[in-house]
Amino acid sequence: MTKRIVVLGAGYAGLGAAKRAARRLRGTDVRVTLVNVSDRFVERVRLHQLAAGQELADLPLRGLLDGTGVQLMVAGVTGIDLGARIVRLAAAPYEVGYDVLVYALGSGADVHAVPGAAEHAFTLAGEEEAVVLRSRLAEARSVAVVGGGLTGIEAAAEFKEAHPRLEVQLISAGPVGDGLVARARGHLHRVSGLAADSGLATDEQGRMLVDPSLRSLSHPEVFGIGDAAAARTAGGISRMSCQTGLPMGLHAGDAVARLVAGQDPRPVRIRSVWQHISLGRRDGVTQFSRADDSPLGPVLTGGVAARYKELVIRGTVWRMCHPGPHRPGV
Repeated sequence: MTKRIVVLGAGYAGLGAAKRAARRLRGTDVRVTLVNVSDRFVERVRLHQLAAGQELADLPLRGLLDGTGVQLMVAGVTGIDLGARIVRLAAAPYEVGYDVLVYALGSGADVHAVPGAAEHAFTLAGEEEAVVLRSRLAEARSVAVVGGGLTGIEAAAEFKEAHPRLEVQLISAGPVGDGLVARARGHLHRVSGLAADSGLATDEQGRMLVDPSLRSLSHPEVFGIGDAAAARTAGGISRMSCQTGLPMGLHAGDAVARLVAGQDPRPVRIRSVWQHISLGRRDGVTQFSRADDSPLGPVLTGGVAARYKELVIRGTVWRMCHPGPHRPGV
């Protein structure tokens, strides 16, 4: 009987998991299905560039999946029946069954955490929001960027570089770029309530609680990855970032393949080795770090740091398109 693997979400984690699992299980009686609300891959780490007026590469998911054997379903997810092992969809075929489920529906900005933000603020959580913000920035005289974490710093610098006459204010509750911000910024993000509503074990933020192999603590046939999952790593609970999401996705692909083969999934190894901040297209800062996020070695600045981050981002997309020869967590 054909084993059905369903991956929900085609971000860095979900796309990596689907392609990795399909590669590992090629030639076996397994069907891998990737469900995503859009037919395009969105580079979330570049959304501040899009808002500033730059055009991003068009990355159709069907092109990224070509030759992998992964089936793409373009539909929103409306519910999960854990007992029947069925995912309910907002468009035809309206439901898809699974034997193993990988939950990678990501996160978005929690505009309800700040009074008035939902009515008066823009976010950089998605492509459509970034495009709307771009049109407003082209006409604006001033903009206030709230949040002194990586996204806020990058957005403020990008906006100022693209619109030199624009008055840009960066507002932060603490020291801008302080190491604590990287850990605390998860409190300003929200994940879909779908996991909790479906009966999966979650934390107070709604992130799925998973074991060291990324399997749900309450439903071992479900894996949680990316922003949607709270995994314990060498530096604590996994942060919401591309740097964490892609290794989790690749590991989940391996873990699913082992599970289908009747083997126990191995524990995940995720280690954060740097923090990049771009300051426009020609400047930036790169701080290398230990597993616990403490600084390590020299700091790269200026054009060198900007080029280094661009190389890392391009390498991330390449790694996602060619997920085979790499080891997750390395």
